Amino acid sequence: MKYRNFLWFILLSKGLFAAGIFDSKSNLNDYVAETEVFYEEYMAEQILIDGGVGIGAPGSSFTPPALPAPPPNPPAPAPVVGFLPIVIVNNSGFADSDVYLTIIGAQVIGTIAQTTKMYMTFTAGGIGSYTLVAGSGSVPNVQLSSITPMASHTYALYIPALAG
Repeated sequence: MKYRNFLWFILLSKGLFAAGIFDSKSNLNDYVAETEVFYEEYMAEQILIDGGVGIGAPGSSFTPPALPAPPPNPPAPAPVVGFLPIVIVNNSGFADSDVYLTIIGAQVIGTIAQTTKMYMTFTAGGIGSYTLVAGSGSVPNVQLSSITPMASHTYALYIPALAG
């Protein structure tokens, strides 16, 4: 049965490569029908394999676990004139002292991006400033816990507006 599924895959692949982009709705419908047959045969075989190793009984189907609820929206940061606020919520499971950020950009003058890379450094209040790193200098980063949190595991960083 494994070889038959593999052959189906080869036949479908050859058909796709030979036809290129679907040139008619009929070709697309044929592909969809063949794919459904392949999927049904594959799932039937997989259920038998799963049942053989004690994962599930033949005829049963796997239902993935529900996704966890998303975290609530963080509070709005206080506005700072001339800066764009970015809110970072650390729900990674790592301690805030184990999370580091590097923010990089290109200095833009008009619509022409320059080759010099600009990095951001931040104060404890989260106020950023541009830092030029020339050549092979070390790239600045900020430890999340070095910034004063606005809520538990929630930090506001402020990026200055570009001038020029």
